[in-house]
Amino acid sequence: MILPNLKKEKGKQEIAANSRKLEQIAGNWNKYRKLEQIQEIVANSKKLEQIQEIGTNTRNWNKYKKLKQIAGNWNK
Repeated sequence: MILPNLKKEKGKQEIAANSRKLEQIAGNWNKYRKLEQIQEIVANSKKLEQIQEIGTNTRNWNKYKKLKQIAGNWNK
């Protein structure tokens, strides 16, 4: 009679231990997902900076071409 009770108690302890392990895994998974999201945000931010830099370079190039055209007309 004592033996079956011990088996039940041991089973309950194992279930509790496994439950804690699963909670820990779930917590780690959520941290991993958040890290992935942060990395994606950083990558998108870098892409946006590159796009902004291209836009600035394009505007500067267009200004340079206009100034060169004005200078060429002035020298005529």
